[in-house]
Amino acid sequence: MNRAAKCLSAVKFSFIQYPYGYMYISGVKVKMPFRKRENRPSLRRLLCRPRKESSWREEQVLKELSAKEVERLLQEGKKLNIIDVRETEEMAEGKIPGAVNIPLSILEFRLHELDQTKEYILVCRSGGRSGLAAELLASRGFRVINMRGGMQAWEGEVE
Repeated sequence: MNRAAKCLSAVKFSFIQYPYGYMYISGVKVKMPFRKRENRPSLRRLLCRPRKESSWREEQVLKELSAKEVERLLQEGKKLNIIDVRETEEMAEGKIPGAVNIPLSILEFRLHELDQTKEYILVCRSGGRSGLAAELLASRGFRVINMRGGMQAWEGEVE
């Protein structure tokens, strides 16, 4: 069974493609909106991307630092741009000294406040939301680092 047939059988219908823009889907003849020779994608290509293509997430390798490494950098006196993406209510538990709170829920609307020439370290409670924020910022051209383990792994000072 070829790759296209596997993909299409997974979506619970079978098909047979014929020339001239017609296709049989589950026994019903359907006219395709375009012909293959018009250099547009076929149904197979739309449903089952070729193996060569990969998603942005697979291509992009995001940097990560542990909480201990971030703490060490702060103790060395390095100027770090830390963004805490937890919600405002969660900030009562404490934050890393110098961190700026931009909740993940509004991060996309506040991107204009960030400088693309700087590198940002993203923090949340356990590392999940900061990972999502890192993907968002990286996709917009920012240099980002996710702090693995989040505030649960943080053993340093808090404000």
